[in-house]
Amino acid sequence: MVPIELAVQLGLFVMQSVFGSTVLLKNCGEFSTSKGQFIIIVENEPVGTILFNVRGIEAGNSFQVVDDTSHYIKAERKGSFGIVSLKKELDYEAGPKYEVTVNVVNIIEGNLTFSSSMYNVSVKEDVSQYSVILSNIQVSLDDPGDNGLNHLQFQVEESYLKYFFLQLDQNQPLRNTRLYKLKLQQQLNYSSESPYRFTAVASSPSSTPVTTSLTVQAIDQDTGINTTINYRLVQEIPSKGWFSVDKTSGAIKVINSPDRETCSQLTLFIKGYQVNNEALRYDVTWVDVTITDVDDNPPVIEKSVYNISIPENSPTGTNIVQVLATDKDEGNNAKFSFHFVTSNVLRSSCKGLGIDQATGMIKVQDSAGLDRERHPTLSCQVKAKGTHGKHLLREVKASDKDLAPAISYTITDKSLQTFLVNLKTGKITLNVSLTENFLKLYSFEIVASDGDKKAPRYTSVIVNVHVQDVNLHAPVFTQKNYHLNLMEDVAVGTDLIQIKATDKDPDDTLTYRITKSNSHFKINSTSGMLSLVKSLDYEVDHSHSINITVTDSVRNTMTTFSVTVLDINDNAPKFQNTSYIFTNVIEEDSNRNVGTVLATDIDGKGNNSEITYSIEPPWKANFSIGNGATDHELETRKDFHHIQVEDMDKTDINRQMTYSFIGSHDGFTIDPNSGNLSATKALEMEHTKNGQIELTISVSNNPTCKDNITVTQTIVINVQDINRFSPQFTPNTYSLNVKENYTVGSKLDGLRINATDRDTSPKYNTITYWIGNGDPSGHFYMDSKTAEIYLVKPLDYENLKQFVLTIHATDGHALYNGTSINATGHVTVKVQNVNDNTPGFNQDVYLCKFDENTQTSKNGCTVKATDGDKDKLSYRVNNTMFDINQSTRAITVKSGLDYDNGVHSYVLQVLATDNGSPKLTGTAVVEVDVLNLNDNTPSFSNKTYKFKVMEDAPVLTMVGVIQASDKDGDKLKYSIATANTGFSLDSDTGLLTLKSSLIDNTNITFTVQTTDSNKTDTAAVTVKVIDVNNHPPVFNQKVYNKDVAENVENVAVIKVQATDQDNSPGNKNISYSIGSPWNTNFTVDSKTGEVKVQGHLDRELVDDSGLITFVIMATDQGNPPLIGEAEIKVQVTDRNDNCPYYIDKEVTYIFKEYDQPVFHNFMVKDADKMKANRDCSYTFVPPLASLNMNFAISDSTHAYLEALTPFHIQSSATGIQQINHLTFTAKNFAKEGCSKKAIQTVLLVVQDVNDHTPEFQSKSYLFYVNEDTAGGSKINNVSIKAIDADPTEEFNTVHYGIESGDSQGHFSIDTLSGNIYIMKNLDYETTTNYNLKVTATDGKPFNNTGKVLTSTITVEIRVNDINDNPPVFDKGM
Repeated sequence: MVPIELAVQLGLFVMQSVFGSTVLLKNCGEFSTSKGQFIIIVENEPVGTILFNVRGIEAGNSFQVVDDTSHYIKAERKGSFGIVSLKKELDYEAGPKYEVTVNVVNIIEGNLTFSSSMYNVSVKEDVSQYSVILSNIQVSLDDPGDNGLNHLQFQVEESYLKYFFLQLDQNQPLRNTRLYKLKLQQQLNYSSESPYRFTAVASSPSSTPVTTSLTVQAIDQDTGINTTINYRLVQEIPSKGWFSVDKTSGAIKVINSPDRETCSQLTLFIKGYQVNNEALRYDVTWVDVTITDVDDNPPVIEKSVYNISIPENSPTGTNIVQVLATDKDEGNNAKFSFHFVTSNVLRSSCKGLGIDQATGMIKVQDSAGLDRERHPTLSCQVKAKGTHGKHLLREVKASDKDLAPAISYTITDKSLQTFLVNLKTGKITLNVSLTENFLKLYSFEIVASDGDKKAPRYTSVIVNVHVQDVNLHAPVFTQKNYHLNLMEDVAVGTDLIQIKATDKDPDDTLTYRITKSNSHFKINSTSGMLSLVKSLDYEVDHSHSINITVTDSVRNTMTTFSVTVLDINDNAPKFQNTSYIFTNVIEEDSNRNVGTVLATDIDGKGNNSEITYSIEPPWKANFSIGNGATDHELETRKDFHHIQVEDMDKTDINRQMTYSFIGSHDGFTIDPNSGNLSATKALEMEHTKNGQIELTISVSNNPTCKDNITVTQTIVINVQDINRFSPQFTPNTYSLNVKENYTVGSKLDGLRINATDRDTSPKYNTITYWIGNGDPSGHFYMDSKTAEIYLVKPLDYENLKQFVLTIHATDGHALYNGTSINATGHVTVKVQNVNDNTPGFNQDVYLCKFDENTQTSKNGCTVKATDGDKDKLSYRVNNTMFDINQSTRAITVKSGLDYDNGVHSYVLQVLATDNGSPKLTGTAVVEVDVLNLNDNTPSFSNKTYKFKVMEDAPVLTMVGVIQASDKDGDKLKYSIATANTGFSLDSDTGLLTLKSSLIDNTNITFTVQTTDSNKTDTAAVTVKVIDVNNHPPVFNQKVYNKDVAENVENVAVIKVQATDQDNSPGNKNISYSIGSPWNTNFTVDSKTGEVKVQGHLDRELVDDSGLITFVIMATDQGNPPLIGEAEIKVQVTDRNDNCPYYIDKEVTYIFKEYDQPVFHNFMVKDADKMKANRDCSYTFVPPLASLNMNFAISDSTHAYLEALTPFHIQSSATGIQQINHLTFTAKNFAKEGCSKKAIQTVLLVVQDVNDHTPEFQSKSYLFYVNEDTAGGSKINNVSIKAIDADPTEEFNTVHYGIESGDSQGHFSIDTLSGNIYIMKNLDYETTTNYNLKVTATDGKPFNNTGKVLTSTITVEIRVNDINDNPPVFDKGM
């Protein structure tokens, strides 16, 4: 009988009160008790004192204590009451609190059984955690009750719980059957233990547990030295999240882009460990990573606006302001140059200025461009140009044998914006980012030209750029997750679904793999096709879920694939037993229950698992069976027939028989008349021959019969043995000492347990052994046949020092009298202590922080280890710089750590050693971070700084840089401690610049200081002001005036004088010079200042005013020299040295008849500047009066010729146009100078206009025509003719037309000849005459009026009748 716990539990909690002990009973069931009742008792209450009672315990239930380690409480049942009482006196000093659990247990009639007494499985040692390694471990209960397995407990023995655990399968096909899966708790290790042998115990409260053995064979996956090494990144200092370490290969990978400008050096602490024992088998190393620079930062100008004021006469070379810029990159990547922005607007506004590309110093480049009156404000935009974004690919080079070739390089494909080539150097750089949408191959042509302007020569080269793909993108699945519904009979090998992912990186090869293990599926690593490799079984798993990972070798993405398995009817019903024997069938019985059979079907719910029972022939007629949900009972259907011996005689006397024995028949008797055979005493197996008794029976007729016939029959009686004796232990007590490190799985040597049974048959004398009480945690296993006891769970002296095992022996059957007696014995196992527990720390890694120069941790660097043997522990660290307190376990620094020495972290190993024999040591890692403190005062690199600066240095001139350092790495701030120094010190960079003018200053001394927020250092600064040539020469006049006649040469003009206020000889000596462009026409004596005409002056080459203005300069000898300027104005007087002339020797003017034109630009030209030298007299041939024209001069530059009356073409003209010839002659009035005349011929061309109307030769025309004249015939013998008197064909060509009088279109007229033609047949009877209005029109409009000239005339056409109609009768006749 197996006791199965019901869901009723009572909790007992005893606590101390001021006057005794308090008992609290907690009712967790549905009993009629007071919930939360407190019971107060005195600590020395006698044994048997009732603490609490429970009513309503049903028949068949037990009431018992199942959890009372103190053994103070007793529970017993009396009728329907459960009574809780004291089993021994309470002692407050021994313990004021007790906790007790009392259970009400239902007694279930049934036995727990496993489907197998032993399970074996082989599994690879590297199978992942939580994998199922064994399925379908079945526990059954042969009890029809409803509560059978509700409280079943089934678990692996405790010592193997760290490796394995049992999990209830979700699919439970039978009510009284439970299926379990064995799953992996942690990875197996072939090296440490193989095979793994252990037991699993199924039990319920107060029941007899049943045990099955499991063997897990770990398949070795190691090679070489049989170890698997994994790697882990323990710490990244400073923590940036830029790197990871591949667990398997140890490869360091970049997972986030490093930024050198944020952090240029990191230290990676990497732990390598054996997977079978990470705690003890590991090592830690560090890797120093230096981030190299790439050109990923543009230069940045420090200020957005510079406002500067300068005098407009600042000499060339004067420094104005220095533009400062920085680039976060380093080395060549940080190099940049300064340039003016080259827009048209800004270029013109920077006129006169230049910028040093290396230093950013803006200077006066051309002092002449600094003209305040024209440009009071100059606005220049400066850019700092680096190589940002232009990554050098390679350089192409061309050579030319010609001397000094200027080779230039260009890309021929102007649309290609991806690459640039330097025009001069041939360096090819990347112009755009290639992170996406790039070609794998770029092919383009670069042309090299020698730059010859007349006949340039070229050569070209093809450049192929192969772009190597860099893994920038992670793969992406086309679906977030995948799901299928599959019938459980899908064939193995079927392709289920193609998992698809994409990657923006074009060269990446995607690999698919299943990461959440499942033996039913596999995936093609290349195509992503998922297929079935193991049959699905709805009865085992209703669903499956796997994780699928796609990788491009660097980046991974995961999705989930799930399957719902659909049930099919693929399992036949199965009887629980292969045969059933029912012994309660009695002859002549009918309609009585014989027994029950039970079959199960493991298919899913519904029609697939419904079972119908039937009985096959030949006994179908004798028995029936029910088909209800629980009623499968077999019943008899009708009476049995009695089989007996018959005698064929007809008379009763002849049929009488007499039964008797022949031979021995001790213990039996037979009725001589009926033949009933019966025993006269109890049968004993000991008195049989192999369990059989043979009797010979004789049957004879009545002796009076004539023929007395006798027959004999041998009857064999099989005597069935009964269980008369119970097993007995000899002896019934055993004792054994066992060390706590006794090997699990080994037999307890020294025990010879034996029990005997006096029954003779194997059925009743075969003994089965088991352990009852005394081993609640399942440390021992007793072989049911040999009585050998094995250790199946590690012993622990510290937890339990002795076991008293109650052992049982049974022959498996009740005694013949109905009682059931098992033999009981006791085995005492005393556990002997050994040092078998290695000290263990409560953490694998401790993180501690120490401020530099301190000995104690900022966050309390305390470790803790425990020893299962309760041994005393001693601690130490493996670094002599640190110490550990044995009492507090606090780690301290022997002497302060210095963050500023460059070591910012330490990895220590702390060791805890017990005092056992042998001594055992446990370890842990302590990672120490050293925190920086501000413990160092900043220090200037020099205590005294000396700088030199020119006296005239402009404001913002850079004087020098002052630098300090701080070992703490703190950011320093700079400032000037002395007031009103005239200098400015940049607080961040220490750049010293000029804030105000230094004119007339000498040496300046002041104090500067630097601070790191609370510590300060000072230094002295001396600036020596160097005297400069700051006074330019000054002329005694600003303007000098002088008149000079043209054409004179080497004549003194004027003498100038300038002085210089500088005292030094170099700055005071003056030399004179003349600026361009007049320095070729005038000279000046550099020492005396006398100015002379060097070449003859030409008044006509000077502007109209005749005034020459040039600058004379006085330059001192300073460095740089200063210049004073004055103006010299020379008035050049004119002479008549130029003759009059006409630009055009002949001119033609064309105009229309009837025009009255005015002709301009007849003024003669003369280069002389004075009007008196330019004025001329004019003569005309023929005289203008003959042409009725007049000549007039309106001013000094304009003369014109005008017609006094309109022009007419004379009759003597050609009829097209008339040409008049005029000759003009001009001569200077001046008597001196040029006497040459200027002559010009003028042609006046008069053009005809349309001024005559066509005139017909006759006033009217009359024509006769027969009515039968054929169409197309001309009707007049004389053409209609009009004459136009205009002389030109353009205006005298006449065109004819019919304006009216021919509405039916019978006639047409030739537009040029005037001939009239018949177009349609004429009919005298219809029309006898036509009056046509004919027009004559000339060609062009007259006087541009927009009209042509037209004349009209009437043309009469009379039709002659001919006899073309027959007589016709009147209709009325």
